[in-house]
Order: sequence, then C-alpha cells, then structure tokens
Amino acid sequence: MNNLGAYIVKRLATTIPMLFVLITVVFILLRVIPGDPVQAMLGGRNVSKELIERKRAELGFDKPIHEQYVEYLAGIFKGDFGNSLRTDKPVLQEIFSRFPATLELAFWGMFIALLLGVGTGVWAAVKSDTLIDHGLRIFHIGAFAVPIFWMGLMFQIVFAVYLGWLPVGNRLGALSMAMFTPITKLYVIDTIIKGRFDLLIETLRHLLLPALTLGIIQAGLLGRMSRANMLEIIDLDYVKTARAKGLAERIVVFKHALRNAMIPIITVLGLQFAILMGGAVLTETVYSWPGVARFLIRSVDARDYPAIQGSIIFIAIFISVINLIVDVLYAQLDPRVRY
Repeated sequence: MNNLGAYIVKRLATTIPMLFVLITVVFILLRVIPGDPVQAMLGGRNVSKELIERKRAELGFDKPIHEQYVEYLAGIFKGDFGNSLRTDKPVLQEIFSRFPATLELAFWGMFIALLLGVGTGVWAAVKSDTLIDHGLRIFHIGAFAVPIFWMGLMFQIVFAVYLGWLPVGNRLGALSMAMFTPITKLYVIDTIIKGRFDLLIETLRHLLLPALTLGIIQAGLLGRMSRANMLEIIDLDYVKTARAKGLAERIVVFKHALRNAMIPIITVLGLQFAILMGGAVLTETVYSWPGVARFLIRSVDARDYPAIQGSIIFIAIFISVINLIVDVLYAQLDPRVRY
C-alpha cells in the first residue's frame, strides 16, 4: 500500500471512533432532554395515556435506554437508521431525497465564496495600503461578523419584498415544480440536460439569495486569508524576478503568486464546508429551502429521534468525506507534502 493509501486508511480509522462518539452523545442527549416524541407524534396532550403507552411499546421506547442503544447501533451497521416518527418513512430515504437540494445550495454558496473571497482578497493585496484595500478589508470583517440569519432576512426584505426582483422559498415555483420531473435532483444540471432554459433561469432566481447569503459569509474569511497569503508571496524573490523579466502584471499575479497563495486556502475549504453545513441549517430555515438541514430542524420540533440522529450522522459523514478529499487534493497541489 502506498503512502497516500495508508493515510486514507488511517483517516478512516480515526473517523469511525469519532462517529461512534457522536452517535452515543446524540442518542443520550435526545433521551434526557424534556419532551416525549410519542406524545408529539400523536398530536399533543389530548391523547390518552393508554394510546401513548401502546405506541411507546410498539416503537421500543419502553425498553431500557441501553437496550435501545444496542438495537440502534445494530440497525446502523445494517444500514437501517429507522423510520421517521413524523412521516413513517425510512430516515435514509428522507435524507437522500433532500440531500441534492442541500448539495446544490452548498456548491453554489462555496462557488460564490471562492469567487468573491479570493477575488477581493487578491485585489486588496495588489492594492495594498490604498483606499480600495481598506474598503475591502472592512467588507471582509463585516461579512465574517454578520449573523447569517440576519443577512438572509435583510436580503428577503430588500430583494423579495421591497424590490420584488427575486422569489423566496422552495427551488421552483409551485406550477413549475408540479410539471418538472428531475433526473439527478440537482435542478441546475437537470434543467440544462432537458434543455429547459426557462426553468434554468427560474431555478437560478430561487437559488441566488440563499447561495449569496451562504457565500458572502464564507467570503469574509477566504478574503482575509487570500490577502494575507498574497501579501506574503508577492514579496518573495521569484515574484520579483518575474516582474523584473517584464512579465505582465496579471501573469505575475495570477500565474505565479495566486497559484501558490491558494495552497493554504485549500486546507481551509474542508473546515469551510463544515461551517457551510452549519450555516445551511439557518439558511434553509430562513429561505424555506427543502434540504437536509431544514428536515433536521423540523425533526427537532417534532421530537423525531430517528430523523434527528440520522440527519446528524449523515452530515458528520459528509463533512468527514469532504475533509478527506481536501487533504488529498492538498497533497496534489503542494509537492512538498508527503503522507
């Protein structure tokens, strides 16, 4: 086995115990916090105690907590995360049906973050200690500090309510959603595959505000990192040599400086994706985006134990996979890294 393969195996070996600890903590917390999931599922306080006890026995909630825990772990090893108490459908089915919406939102949010963050960071470094630099640094700090839910609400008020330019809620309008049959459930790709460019425009209009909200928040940190890395690299000898040779400034900046400045930024992308998934919980709630994060929030409101546990574990696995991919890409970008 080569070094990279051994590294991947080692990472997987450390990820599994982490997931085990996460499963255990979430399982215990859900059972010690106030609230009865069976009572919530049956409709509240007006339900008879006999019906509640019968349903608890049917779902296995009357068993000791250690027996419930062992049964749940056994189900996970078989790929069974249980059925949602709210919808009575398999939790994995519910998650997979919503994951494309979250993935599409996360991808475009990260795309905007990279474009805006790296672009403004490079511009600030090139215009160091000028009015442009100071203004962009204020933007980076402000974007990083603004609460994501507040930005989402402000965007809705300005662009949806006052100006009426963009829609809010769901991925398509109700009529378009009823008439459109997705293939991959990634609507941008599906509308292009089917040649429905009218629906592509509608999809992008629904996607723009939530993706901008996520992207701008992430752009703050990426912009500050890009500026710092570029300032450090611009002063190195090989960049000065490239300028001395008479190369165009754009070639010096983008081909020589930016390529090396991006290497440390790549390592942050995994953590940024983790933050992105956390931000998606608020973004999907604010914009009524039908993704995994919104499913998790609704499951918390309904005390839906299996759905909450399954959603958190799924998000944790997704983040771990993304971090592993980023680490491998980092080794490919920086030949000095060896595993």
